[in-house]
Amino acid sequence: MHLRLQGHRAGGHPMIARSLVLPATAMVAAVLLTACAPTDDGPDASSSTASEAASSSSSSEASAEKTPGADGEYVEASADGPAQNVPKPQKPALADEESYEGAQAFLDYLADARAYAYQTGDTTLIREITAEECGNCYEEYDDIDAIYESGGWASAGRDELDIIDKDMPVNSYGFPSPRVSNGYEGMTVWGPNGEVEEKYPPIDPKDSVVYVHMAHADDGWVYVLSTDEPA
Repeated sequence: MHLRLQGHRAGGHPMIARSLVLPATAMVAAVLLTACAPTDDGPDASSSTASEAASSSSSSEASAEKTPGADGEYVEASADGPAQNVPKPQKPALADEESYEGAQAFLDYLADARAYAYQTGDTTLIREITAEECGNCYEEYDDIDAIYESGGWASAGRDELDIIDKDMPVNSYGFPSPRVSNGYEGMTVWGPNGEVEEKYPPIDPKDSVVYVHMAHADDGWVYVLSTDEPA
């Protein structure tokens, strides 16, 4: 989701089964046995039977290979259903470092954690790195919970967060609050029946700059809030 601003939502944002088929080797062996058995139909009939059986086997295997998510690969959310096999973000050690590089790594992880929440309904990771003082943030996370509790789902809606002020200036409260370009890939929310309930357009990072306020403690960075103006 596009970063929320204090008191409102930034940019107006709101919030298979595997197929079982006969292995090709078993199918070919059966075909060969049939071809060798005596028949009254002649060699052409045997050849035709073998060809049809092999073709059927190939089609079945191809169908199984194309089953979305069957082999554990990531599948994006669509009207057909929620995302599958979404990789769970792992916070890198750098994201805990009190430096510009550490802060950037933290914002990258923040974006990943939020995108993971929207695709899975699991808001645990994003809540762990958000300050309790950010009431709007927790309203957003509750919105995500509600989407999935109602039987709906959403696409990733990933942010692209890049720190502009690499010297990490602090705000009047002493928190680092650099300007950050905030791009947004857009997002779709579907209802339980696959109908589109909300659709948000992408935002070019050049068109959105916010002040991201963060706090650093012994266990790393915490996201506090974002504002249009310095605090």
